[in-house]
Amino acid sequence: MKKTALHVLLAEDNPNDVRVFNNALSARDDRALFKPYFVRDGGAVLDFLGKRDGSESAERPDLVVLNLNMPALNGMEVLRYMKDDPDLRGIPAVIWTISEREEDIRRSFDLGAQGYFVKPIDVPEMEAQVNAILTWLRWAYLNIYVKPRS
Repeated sequence: MKKTALHVLLAEDNPNDVRVFNNALSARDDRALFKPYFVRDGGAVLDFLGKRDGSESAERPDLVVLNLNMPALNGMEVLRYMKDDPDLRGIPAVIWTISEREEDIRRSFDLGAQGYFVKPIDVPEMEAQVNAILTWLRWAYLNIYVKPRS
């Protein structure tokens, strides 16, 4: 069954970064392909996924974008939880953070992140990163899930 939108969950506690993400998405020609959801902390990610309060989410995200430095649960804890849970491990997750620490990068990939993006200070560069993330998701969806295998 073909989806009408790719659901992207952004876990970000900085309202300016949420605004940059949303502006980059809104400027895309293919913006109708994406349905964004925004939460402010790692606990809210688990709530959205129905793993903390026991309820099912209305929409399962096709991608989770995690900031590492968030209140409640940090992005690394959420990533570990997702990849340890058989119901969630198939959801792609990428890290979008200010941390350039090699330890964070290595640990994120060890835990199963599909990408790691260090946020630049420059807004146009941040928007370019958001576009790269969304372009990858669109490519993966169209080439893996929609394209018939021969």
